[in-house]
Amino acid sequence: MFRGQLVELKAIEPDNLGTYTRWFQDPEVLRLLTPATVKPWSSVAEKRAIERMARGGDDAVHFAIHVLTDGQLIGNCSLQAIDGKNRTAGLGIVIGERAYWGRGFGSDALRLMLRYGFSELNLHRIWLKVLAFNERAIRAYNKIGFVEEGRLREAVYRDGRYWDELMMAVLRTEYGQARPAAKAAADAEAPALPAGGGSGA
Repeated sequence: MFRGQLVELKAIEPDNLGTYTRWFQDPEVLRLLTPATVKPWSSVAEKRAIERMARGGDDAVHFAIHVLTDGQLIGNCSLQAIDGKNRTAGLGIVIGERAYWGRGFGSDALRLMLRYGFSELNLHRIWLKVLAFNERAIRAYNKIGFVEEGRLREAVYRDGRYWDELMMAVLRTEYGQARPAAKAAADAEAPALPAGGGSGA
């Protein structure tokens, strides 16, 4: 549906249930989600989540992330809490296939989502949340144009301690200005697992 340099975004299909369930039984995937509790998802819970995403709605748009060269499903991404009056939305993304972490696939999907949000949905501001220890994701967000707007101090308990949760955002005007330089820089580095909660990321 939407093609980048490394990935394409397509509709989420119910027959991907097994793949999604496998991702959300992986503790390394779960620990990077915000603000979800680190616990495995059952196939029943995942089926309900996929059905909810497939239905969509006025306040959310969900996509599956596929590798452009071979079509493999590696993650999903969304714009959620879409506010038509204020033209804002929250961005969520998860790369469930760990073999694709740190190789630019997540960054490519993020650029597609920003382009879609600003050019097709006419958004003014896109925001996200990320845990402070997810430094790879934070660097990738910065390169694409996101800036830190604030943080919730010690808001999430993970790995036996409390971590800050960062709020980051990019404005439409900022994205337009930063895009040429940020695009090449972000290709080399993708977030391991950016913001989002559960499989609705």
